[in-house]
Amino acid sequence: MSEDVVSQMKTDLQRYIFFSLQFDESTDISDTSQLAIFVRMIFDDFTAKEELVKIIPLKGRTRGEDIFSSVQDYFISENIPLQKLVGITTDGAPAFTGVHNGFIALCRKDDTFPNFLTYHCIVHQQALCGKFLNADNCFCIQRYAG
Repeated sequence: MSEDVVSQMKTDLQRYIFFSLQFDESTDISDTSQLAIFVRMIFDDFTAKEELVKIIPLKGRTRGEDIFSSVQDYFISENIPLQKLVGITTDGAPAFTGVHNGFIALCRKDDTFPNFLTYHCIVHQQALCGKFLNADNCFCIQRYAG
């Protein structure tokens, strides 16, 4: 079954009309950084599909250069064209957003990447806020708003 899923995803990655990428880097229990790559594809009938494309272990350092070379190697090895990339979303970490050597800056300097928009995902900040938010305030607001 997993071969069929991979085959379908590769087929989808060849037939989209536009796509965007989302990246999230975290460290696993063995202290190895893992880079998760998600894709949102838009097809010619205007349907959208989101998939987890790959989890790449980042051995050693997690600088922008390391992330860039790992991502570029993956896209080259899978023959995934980047010409229709329209956006990249990250968590805002310096390795991704550094002005000179961040992943996004390196993508913009590379001729294989087209012009694309960048976005900052706020899920991490929302999770941190949720830890410190007093739930009584939420219920009070809900009573007055409802």
